[in-house]
Amino acid sequence: LWCGPGYAQSCSLVAGSQNLAFNSIDSDPTTAQEAAGTVRVQCTRSLFQLDPLKVCIGLGAASTDPASLSPRRMGNGTARLDYGNTSAAPGGVAWGSLAGAGGGAVVHTVNWALFEFTREFTVSIHGRLAAGQSMLPVGPYSASVPGSIASSTNVNLQCGSMPVNSTFTVSVTGTIVPECSVIAEDLHFRTRDALSP
Repeated sequence: LWCGPGYAQSCSLVAGSQNLAFNSIDSDPTTAQEAAGTVRVQCTRSLFQLDPLKVCIGLGAASTDPASLSPRRMGNGTARLDYGNTSAAPGGVAWGSLAGAGGGAVVHTVNWALFEFTREFTVSIHGRLAAGQSMLPVGPYSASVPGSIASSTNVNLQCGSMPVNSTFTVSVTGTIVPECSVIAEDLHFRTRDALSP
Protein backbone atom coordinates (compact mmCIF):
# COMPACT_ATOMS: atom_id res chain seq x y z
CA LEU A 1 0.00 0.00 0.00
CA TRP A 2 1.44 3.41 -1.02
CA CYS A 3 0.57 6.63 0.77
CA GLY A 4 1.43 10.14 -0.36
CA PRO A 5 2.61 12.96 1.87
CA GLY A 6 0.20 13.93 4.64
CA TYR A 7 0.40 17.69 4.10
CA ALA A 8 -2.23 19.99 5.54
CA GLN A 9 -3.61 22.25 2.84
CA SER A 10 -2.00 25.68 3.12
CA CYS A 11 0.08 28.32 1.35
CA SER A 12 3.03 30.37 2.52
CA LEU A 13 5.65 32.78 1.22
CA VAL A 14 8.98 31.50 -0.10
CA ALA A 15 11.27 33.58 2.11
CA GLY A 16 13.49 36.27 0.60
CA SER A 17 11.48 36.78 -2.59
CA GLN A 18 9.48 39.89 -1.79
CA ASN A 19 11.64 43.02 -1.51
CA LEU A 20 11.08 46.09 -3.70
CA ALA A 21 14.02 48.49 -4.21
CA PHE A 22 13.85 51.84 -6.03
CA ASN A 23 17.59 52.35 -5.42
CA SER A 24 18.74 55.92 -6.27
CA ILE A 25 15.96 58.51 -6.66
CA ASP A 26 16.39 61.98 -8.16
CA SER A 27 15.76 64.79 -5.68
CA ASP A 28 13.57 66.56 -8.26
CA PRO A 29 12.11 63.80 -10.44
CA THR A 30 10.47 64.91 -13.68
CA THR A 31 9.39 61.40 -14.71
CA ALA A 32 7.91 58.48 -12.78
CA GLN A 33 10.40 55.90 -11.53
CA GLU A 34 9.73 52.15 -11.59
CA ALA A 35 10.85 49.21 -9.48
CA ALA A 36 10.04 45.51 -9.78
CA GLY A 37 10.19 42.44 -7.56
CA THR A 38 8.40 39.15 -7.02
CA VAL A 39 6.28 37.42 -4.42
CA ARG A 40 6.81 33.66 -4.54
CA VAL A 41 4.24 31.39 -2.90
CA GLN A 42 4.31 27.68 -2.08
CA CYS A 43 1.09 25.70 -1.58
CA THR A 44 0.68 22.13 -0.34
CA ARG A 45 -2.30 19.79 -0.23
CA SER A 46 -3.41 16.65 1.57
CA LEU A 47 -3.51 13.26 -0.13
CA PHE A 48 -7.18 13.22 -1.06
CA GLN A 49 -7.74 16.93 -1.64
CA LEU A 50 -7.80 17.52 -5.40
CA ASP A 51 -10.26 20.42 -5.48
CA PRO A 52 -8.95 23.63 -7.07
CA LEU A 53 -7.43 25.98 -4.51
CA LYS A 54 -8.13 29.71 -4.63
CA VAL A 55 -5.19 31.71 -3.27
CA CYS A 56 -5.36 35.41 -2.37
CA ILE A 57 -2.32 37.60 -1.62
CA GLY A 58 -3.04 40.92 0.05
CA LEU A 59 -0.86 43.92 0.94
CA GLY A 60 -1.87 46.12 3.86
CA ALA A 61 -0.85 49.63 4.89
CA ALA A 62 2.70 50.34 6.08
CA SER A 63 3.47 51.76 9.52
CA THR A 64 4.85 54.90 7.81
CA ASP A 65 1.25 55.76 6.85
CA PRO A 66 -1.28 53.26 8.27
CA ALA A 67 -4.23 55.29 6.96
CA SER A 68 -3.21 55.23 3.29
CA LEU A 69 -3.07 52.44 0.72
CA SER A 70 -3.39 54.73 -2.30
CA PRO A 71 -0.92 56.28 -2.46
CA ARG A 72 1.41 54.28 -0.27
CA ARG A 73 4.24 56.15 1.45
CA MET A 74 7.87 55.50 2.35
CA GLY A 75 9.30 57.45 5.24
CA ASN A 76 12.50 59.23 6.25
CA GLY A 77 11.87 60.76 9.65
CA THR A 78 8.75 62.88 9.17
CA ALA A 79 9.25 63.17 5.36
CA ARG A 80 7.04 61.00 3.14
CA LEU A 81 7.63 59.78 -0.42
CA ASP A 82 4.52 58.62 -2.31
CA TYR A 83 4.50 55.45 -4.40
CA GLY A 84 2.06 52.80 -5.59
CA ASN A 85 2.06 49.00 -5.84
CA THR A 86 0.56 47.09 -8.76
CA SER A 87 0.64 43.53 -10.01
CA ALA A 88 1.11 42.19 -13.55
CA ALA A 89 2.68 45.37 -15.01
CA PRO A 90 3.62 48.95 -14.15
CA GLY A 91 0.48 51.07 -14.11
CA GLY A 92 -1.71 47.97 -13.73
CA VAL A 93 -4.33 47.16 -11.11
CA ALA A 94 -3.52 48.53 -7.66
CA TRP A 95 -2.53 45.81 -5.18
CA GLY A 96 -4.43 46.17 -1.91
CA SER A 97 -5.54 44.17 1.10
CA LEU A 98 -7.47 40.90 1.38
CA ALA A 99 -10.54 42.93 2.36
CA GLY A 100 -10.33 44.94 -0.87
CA ALA A 101 -8.93 48.21 0.47
CA GLY A 102 -6.52 50.02 -1.84
CA GLY A 103 -7.40 47.98 -4.93
CA GLY A 104 -7.84 44.43 -3.67
CA ALA A 105 -5.82 41.26 -3.39
CA VAL A 106 -4.08 39.34 -6.16
CA VAL A 107 -5.87 36.05 -6.89
CA HIS A 108 -4.30 32.84 -8.18
CA THR A 109 -5.96 29.43 -8.71
CA VAL A 110 -4.08 26.17 -8.23
CA ASN A 111 -5.40 23.20 -10.21
CA TRP A 112 -3.70 20.09 -8.83
CA ALA A 113 -2.37 17.18 -10.84
CA LEU A 114 -3.10 13.70 -9.43
CA PHE A 115 0.29 13.06 -7.84
CA GLU A 116 1.19 16.69 -7.18
CA PHE A 117 1.33 17.70 -3.51
CA THR A 118 3.34 20.91 -3.69
CA ARG A 119 3.01 23.88 -6.07
CA GLU A 120 5.06 27.06 -6.26
CA PHE A 121 4.10 30.12 -8.27
CA THR A 122 5.41 33.65 -8.64
CA VAL A 123 3.50 36.93 -8.79
CA SER A 124 5.22 40.08 -10.04
CA ILE A 125 5.09 43.15 -7.84
CA HIS A 126 5.69 46.57 -9.38
CA GLY A 127 6.25 49.92 -7.72
CA ARG A 128 5.96 53.40 -9.19
CA LEU A 129 7.14 56.70 -7.73
CA ALA A 130 5.08 59.61 -9.00
CA ALA A 131 7.00 62.41 -10.72
CA GLY A 132 7.19 65.90 -9.29
CA GLN A 133 7.86 65.03 -5.64
CA SER A 134 10.44 67.76 -5.12
CA MET A 135 11.85 69.52 -2.05
CA LEU A 136 12.10 66.29 -0.05
CA PRO A 137 15.13 65.68 2.21
CA VAL A 138 17.89 63.56 0.70
CA GLY A 139 18.69 60.21 2.30
CA PRO A 140 17.19 56.72 2.66
CA TYR A 141 13.43 56.13 2.60
CA SER A 142 11.72 52.86 3.53
CA ALA A 143 8.43 51.16 4.33
CA SER A 144 7.55 47.76 5.77
CA VAL A 145 4.34 46.59 4.10
CA PRO A 146 2.44 43.74 5.81
CA GLY A 147 1.26 40.96 3.52
CA SER A 148 -1.20 38.09 4.00
CA ILE A 149 -1.81 34.84 2.12
CA ALA A 150 -5.23 33.22 2.34
CA SER A 151 -6.61 30.18 0.55
CA SER A 152 -9.76 28.09 0.23
CA THR A 153 -11.17 25.26 -1.88
CA ASN A 154 -14.40 27.26 -1.98
CA VAL A 155 -13.50 29.30 -5.03
CA ASN A 156 -16.64 31.43 -4.62
CA LEU A 157 -15.47 32.91 -1.33
CA GLN A 158 -14.29 36.51 -1.30
CA CYS A 159 -10.64 36.94 -0.33
CA GLY A 160 -11.53 38.77 2.88
CA SER A 161 -13.62 35.78 4.05
CA MET A 162 -10.88 33.17 3.59
CA PRO A 163 -8.72 31.82 6.41
CA VAL A 164 -5.26 33.40 6.47
CA ASN A 165 -2.51 30.78 6.07
CA SER A 166 0.51 33.00 6.66
CA THR A 167 1.76 36.56 6.87
CA PHE A 168 4.91 38.23 5.55
CA THR A 169 6.50 41.66 5.07
CA VAL A 170 7.50 43.46 1.87
CA SER A 171 10.49 45.75 2.40
CA VAL A 172 10.29 48.84 0.16
CA THR A 173 13.41 51.02 -0.04
CA GLY A 174 14.88 53.92 -1.98
CA THR A 175 17.39 56.72 -1.49
CA ILE A 176 16.95 60.31 -2.63
CA VAL A 177 20.32 61.52 -3.85
CA PRO A 178 21.41 65.17 -4.05
CA GLU A 179 21.19 66.76 -7.48
CA CYS A 180 24.09 69.05 -8.40
CA SER A 181 24.33 71.42 -11.36
CA VAL A 182 27.53 72.87 -12.81
CA ILE A 183 27.26 76.25 -14.56
CA ALA A 184 30.27 77.29 -16.68
CA GLU A 185 30.71 80.79 -18.09
CA ASP A 186 33.28 82.25 -20.50
CA LEU A 187 36.34 83.87 -18.95
CA HIS A 188 37.29 87.21 -20.56
CA PHE A 189 40.54 89.17 -20.11
CA ARG A 190 40.54 92.87 -20.91
CA THR A 191 42.93 94.16 -23.60
CA ARG A 192 46.32 95.24 -22.22
CA ASP A 193 49.36 96.96 -23.77
CA ALA A 194 52.47 94.86 -24.22
CA LEU A 195 54.29 94.37 -20.95
CA SER A 196 57.67 96.13 -20.60
CA PRO A 197 60.65 93.93 -19.69
